[in-house]
Amino acid sequence: MQAHFQMTAGEFTACMRTVTDEATRKAMATNSFFRWVGPVLVVFAIGAALNWSEDRLLHQVSWVIMVVCGLLIWGAFHRLQIGVLNSVVTEGGFYTQPTTVEISPDSFVYCNRFARTVLHWTAIRRIEETEQHLTVFIDNLVVYFIPKCAFGTQAEFQAFFDKAQRWAGAASGPWASDGRRLGSWAP
Repeated sequence: MQAHFQMTAGEFTACMRTVTDEATRKAMATNSFFRWVGPVLVVFAIGAALNWSEDRLLHQVSWVIMVVCGLLIWGAFHRLQIGVLNSVVTEGGFYTQPTTVEISPDSFVYCNRFARTVLHWTAIRRIEETEQHLTVFIDNLVVYFIPKCAFGTQAEFQAFFDKAQRWAGAASGPWASDGRRLGSWAP
């Protein structure tokens, strides 16, 4: 089964933003340093510097400044993440070329004028459907997007999605603790 499509840089960036936002949420939910300790230490240091004053008003203002600084730092982190995404994808680049994706019981093939990537289903971590795309995860941030508009009908999309899910799920071996799927397939 095949799908043919071409994404714009804006479309690809929107897809990646969705994936990175989800990965960031998962990382922050499981990594207490990024979720609490980093911002708390910065805010504490600023507040401690301003709290040396005996003046009650300055003491209260220091707390407001601590909160605002914490929010600014957190916002800067998020803007940096999005800025990196926007600078990676360009019109005419790898992700904005006419692309063909082909699936078979043995492999997932992603092909454009720059590359032809052949992945055995054991390399696929998961496959998800979003409102506008099929997202094939190799890792949390290594993904392939296939727009639903690449299919003539919803039935064609559903058949492609069902087969991809079935073949990926049937690939041999469980996932190892380091995120690799264990199996015997070799290129």
